[in-house]
Amino acid sequence: MNRRATPRSREDPSPLCRSVCDAYRNGIRQSTSGSPARIQVGYSCDATLCTTVGIGQTAPPPVNPLRKTNLLQSACGGLAELSGLRAILALEQIDQCSCCASQVCGCDNAGSDIDADTQAEIAKLNAQQEQLEITPQCQINGTLCGAQTR
Repeated sequence: MNRRATPRSREDPSPLCRSVCDAYRNGIRQSTSGSPARIQVGYSCDATLCTTVGIGQTAPPPVNPLRKTNLLQSACGGLAELSGLRAILALEQIDQCSCCASQVCGCDNAGSDIDADTQAEIAKLNAQQEQLEITPQCQINGTLCGAQTR
């Protein structure tokens, strides 16, 4: 995550990248158990998980771990049910990066890959990270920045 991933070709993706992108695009959270429903959970989790656990951070961790836990639940709740999670984890292990599979495979584009509801949720999650003095991935490498709600 702490580097801008080098995207692979969108025109001729590998079978692994096809599986990864399908998982991100189609991984819609259905439950509402404390987490917003109808969000592409792979993207919302990627935008929050690595930075919240300290990857790419220069400041000391926030003093209130409960707020971090709530943030992660909101961003990553339902991730275990994501079809294709193994493909995402395999690609990240191969490329030796975290929270980066959508960028490596080139399926992290607003509108064509990431839907409007997820973009709005990512923007909220980024703002919540900033409130906790966590630097969001967007500020570190320009990815998963979300869209401002109107």
